[in-house]
Amino acid sequence: MIKIGPEELQYMNLFEMITKISPKDCVVLGDTIIFVVDEDKVGAAIGKRGETAEKIKKAVKNKKISIVGYTPDLTRFVQNILRPVEVLGIERNDNAVVIFVKKDEYKRAIGNQGKRLARIKSLLERHFDITNIKLQAKEA
Repeated sequence: MIKIGPEELQYMNLFEMITKISPKDCVVLGDTIIFVVDEDKVGAAIGKRGETAEKIKKAVKNKKISIVGYTPDLTRFVQNILRPVEVLGIERNDNAVVIFVKKDEYKRAIGNQGKRLARIKSLLERHFDITNIKLQAKEA
């Protein structure tokens, strides 16, 4: 069950007002706001040349924003979160998952100070009830 607090609700309303797209979820992690929308609505939410995303960024006082496409397919959802890092595969066991990425993209997948990894953990816990996540480098 996804719990949305007042701060997230405020950002979701703002997002919908600007994009005319109703987000499925919103997560605030530090200085980044992550909006989750249906996979087929990501392009529209970003807008031509990123214009709509830029409007959202200005409206949230220049916090970083990320727009992630939701799909019930776990592998595709992880790929959407990590884009442009390529996901080579996923192994799921109950509430644990191992995500395989190219060896040369491993650091990028973790992100600066583990920020991308935190994003993955937060979104997978909220949408797939996965609490144990491991990234593993693999030769392509």
